[in-house]
Amino acid sequence: MQDSEERQRSSSPLVVVGLVLAALIIGGVATIAVYPRQQIAVTQQPALKIVVTPIQIPPAGQPLLWFRDSSVEGSFVLRAVNWSGKVEGGLAVSCSVCGVAASPDGQRLLIGDQSTPGQSPDQDRVFSAAGRQLSVVDGFEAQWSDEGSMLCALRAPARGKPALQGATTAYLWLTNVSTGNVRSVAAVSADPEVGSGIWTLLSCSSSADRAVIAFEADGVKALRVLQLSTGRTVFSGDGTRVNEACGCAISSVAVSGDGKTAVEDEAADGNVLAVDLVTGRDIPTAGSWSGRGPVLDLSWNGQLAVTPLGVFTFPAGFALWRAPLPAYLVASGSQPRGEALLLSLWVQSATAGQPVIVLDDGTLLKLPAAYLSQPPLPY
Repeated sequence: MQDSEERQRSSSPLVVVGLVLAALIIGGVATIAVYPRQQIAVTQQPALKIVVTPIQIPPAGQPLLWFRDSSVEGSFVLRAVNWSGKVEGGLAVSCSVCGVAASPDGQRLLIGDQSTPGQSPDQDRVFSAAGRQLSVVDGFEAQWSDEGSMLCALRAPARGKPALQGATTAYLWLTNVSTGNVRSVAAVSADPEVGSGIWTLLSCSSSADRAVIAFEADGVKALRVLQLSTGRTVFSGDGTRVNEACGCAISSVAVSGDGKTAVEDEAADGNVLAVDLVTGRDIPTAGSWSGRGPVLDLSWNGQLAVTPLGVFTFPAGFALWRAPLPAYLVASGSQPRGEALLLSLWVQSATAGQPVIVLDDGTLLKLPAAYLSQPPLPY
């Protein structure tokens, strides 16, 4: 990517890594809690009861990870853990069907069914880490902005349509979680020549003033980078124009938690292209990334990369922590304004996965096995 607004690209993509954590409860399974400009009609309806009761109020201003504590039988209990693994708080939740998604800093929680677009009778709620309700929202397939003040979501053009599958146009909506107010930022459309796919919100960063949206099907077929404050498109690429530097297919895009760095995985040769999303300029990489695997996630400031083989410095590619292969791992979150990474790790000999934290010096911190990990919402 090059810095050129004439070529519709003054900034670039970011991705899945403003990663929020998700707590999904189905049956009794314990899971990890994680990380547009048309007029929006909101219909107020009676909401089903969601009750959140504080057990232990965590400290304000401290980054937290939220998990369901499966050791508490018959109750839905969330535990707040700091990035050193210490339990800092807890909430008891009562609701009929609930998903839980924590903001990247863990100071706010989206709780509710989150299965249907629009504010229906089973409305979703946003709570503070202390258990205080902040607002009633449409949480369908929503993800948190990097600083936790907004929920970001894509919506199909047809109001009430449950999914974006098959829609070539999507609208980006932002919800203020303090007030519940919603605004439409912009619409994105794919070139019909790229074929079928589905729009996916990869990242939403108010601090970088960027949202990254990909049209995906067996790789990234189109990519859009929007300026949140204005709705302006700062980069638009379809087909091989997603990565003009190599003119090749892109298998995936990952974005740092702060929304300022994006990495495109080149499907053909295993190399990567890194981009500064604020300036739109390419980030120089030393040598080839080949052999380290596709970048699944980035740390908050983009200086560490998660691949199926472990955690590497980025873009230098030095191994910080190697996965105990054969193993399967899922990147589940990055420490706000820090370098630690939360992973869900399954090793061949284990009967279940385990959440682990990889610290910036390569130390592996194992969290209690009762806190089973799950990929982020939507589910």
